[in-house]
Amino acid sequence: MRMLRKLVAVGVALAIVAVVGFEVPAIRDRLSPRLTRVIAFLFVDLFTTRGTWTEGHPAPSSKMEAQSAVVGGKLYVFGGFAGTNAQSMSPVEPRVSVYDPVADAWSRATDMPIDVTHCNAVVVDGTVWFAGGYRGPHPGVTVANVQRYDVASDSWSAGPPLPVPMAAGTLVLADRTLHYIGGFLDRDATVATHWALAVDGGTTWEPRAPLPAPRGHLASAVVGGRVYAIGGQRRHDTDPEDLDAVAAYDPARDTWTAVASLPTPRSHFESATFVHHGRIVIIGGRNNTRWRPLNRVALANVTTYDPATDTWTELPALPMALQSTCAQVIDGRLIVTNGCVMDGVAGQTRTFLAEFP
Repeated sequence: MRMLRKLVAVGVALAIVAVVGFEVPAIRDRLSPRLTRVIAFLFVDLFTTRGTWTEGHPAPSSKMEAQSAVVGGKLYVFGGFAGTNAQSMSPVEPRVSVYDPVADAWSRATDMPIDVTHCNAVVVDGTVWFAGGYRGPHPGVTVANVQRYDVASDSWSAGPPLPVPMAAGTLVLADRTLHYIGGFLDRDATVATHWALAVDGGTTWEPRAPLPAPRGHLASAVVGGRVYAIGGQRRHDTDPEDLDAVAAYDPARDTWTAVASLPTPRSHFESATFVHHGRIVIIGGRNNTRWRPLNRVALANVTTYDPATDTWTELPALPMALQSTCAQVIDGRLIVTNGCVMDGVAGQTRTFLAEFP
């Protein structure tokens, strides 16, 4: 009976998508909140799976496209689109929520001073850095601002701004230097630019070797001193295309090298990418190259990359397909929270937990 309900649900959902033209922004943005919630409910039911996961206390607010970082054994979730409707109907929530996995409890830190999305978090000595982003409700405008959150004092300060306003580039720390790679100049112009800033006394961002190909909404990680730029997409609003490209950057030589591609094209997993025991882990995301009505639907994949063998491996899937989610490992436990099941739809509060040795 449950399978029959799912088949009916997907048929109804796809019919609605086809009728209202969900892929056409001008039409999609006019969907009523009630109809959007109906579509979201159907997809949540369809793309929810069962497994050995447990659930922690729900996040205090529903959001997507948030940023995440681990400091002092706690998960910090910064900003993101609030609500459960299309992004055009959702404000940016500057709220900073903190999850304590030992107490299974959430608390609140000082809000972000600038309401941005599309900027990932990097921890430097107990300070969390953010660069660029789209400011304000969808669609927002690109900004050059750099924000820094000091965990000990629960306070914010400004850092050296990017050379130009940018959004959805990836920010990563390698050998005491921040690297801002790729991104969008506006809502579509995709770039391969690469800027670097020394965290110890640096005052301006300096150019470095650009990515082999332009992309935004990419993720990054550092293993063995090399920076890995993973996946992403070309264009943001106009027919975005997800990519499977992965490249490794050598800071000492200022050069890029292609490495094994992702198993499938993928984006929207920036805040769910981390390094664990020398391997890169990416969780959820989106593959925007499939049959168009399903382009914007989330993935449940948990995928790891071993730089030593240059290979990708699939691990047991998430209990629920999610894109733009937040995921990190703390003391051997994987924590996954917030995110959505479809672009801009069904932002959720559930917190999933699993052992991750």
